[in-house]
Formats: sequence, structure tokens, C-alpha cells
Amino acid sequence: EKELLRRGLTFYDRFAQQNRENPEAAFETGKAFCRVALLQAGLGQNDEAQAAYAESILRLKKLTEQHPTQSEYFLELGKAYYGQGRLSRWWPSATDTFAQAEAALSKAVELDPQCAEAFALRSKLYYTLNENVKALTDQKVVVQLSPDDAESHKQLAVRLKQTGDIRAALGYAQETVQMAPNIPRY
Repeated sequence: EKELLRRGLTFYDRFAQQNRENPEAAFETGKAFCRVALLQAGLGQNDEAQAAYAESILRLKKLTEQHPTQSEYFLELGKAYYGQGRLSRWWPSATDTFAQAEAALSKAVELDPQCAEAFALRSKLYYTLNENVKALTDQKVVVQLSPDDAESHKQLAVRLKQTGDIRAALGYAQETVQMAPNIPRY
């Protein structure tokens, strides 16, 4: 598994090196490092995952500096920071990492206010930080932007429960089950 990951990253890295002027190549390489970090974290290889997140962040941060109007670059940077922060949330650096995730996601939302994914991840970040009112506010936007998405309704039910609005939480939980009756986790 490690060897396969290493070869895949070598390919993406070489591809990005050969296409230095192509932002899409750099973007795909940054995303690849983030995906590898997720896989490594899932395998319990936290040091390797941290290194992969750092590589992802390095590439994506450079892209956001070179292309400050590309919301998808900020979204992916936010994902990388969030993943790194989740991996290291018991370390003192997690606070800074989560703050950087929030800044990147806020910029993504500013650039593309219709990006449900950016609002959803920022809601998840706020939920992780126990900033429940902010989490709820963002999750409401997600439901407005994606009214037919059962997962967004489920997450709104969770956020409502966290803020103490049990009645509304139950309503959204019931909607979730009605929207996706064949998914057991709902």
C-alpha cells in the first residue's frame, strides 16, 4: 500500500514539475497529496499523513497566492488544513491550523457564495471547534443551496440538536429519513 501511494505521488509530482506553468497540474497534485494524507491517516500512518498534508498545503497555498480569485483552490486548501488539524487536534498547533482552514474556507465562500461544499466544510469545522451557532448558520446555507441532499439535512439536524433545538432537529432528522429511506445511517 505504501509503495503504491509513493508511486502515485511520484507521478503527480513529476507531472506538476513538467507542467510548472499549468495551474491545473499543480492543483491536481495538491489534491492528490491531500487524498494520500487521508489514506495514510486511515492506515494509522500519522507522521506520513502529516507530511502529505504539508505538501498539499504548500502547493495549494502557492496556487491561492498566484490565483487569488479561484474559489476551488481555497476550498481545497481549506480541506487540507482541516484534515491536518483533525489529525493533530490534540497538539497546540491545531488551533492555528483550524484558523487557517477557516480563513481559506471563508475566502472560498466569499468568492463563490453558491458553493455548498465550502459552507458544509466550514460548518463541520465550526462543529469540531464547538462553535455551534456558527456551525448551524453555515449548515442552514448548505440546506438552502442543496435542498435535495439528505446528508445536508442530517447535518442540520445534528447542528440543531447541538444548539438545543430538539424539535427542529427531529423534523430535519425525519426529513432525512424520508429523503433517503434506504440508507441505514439515517
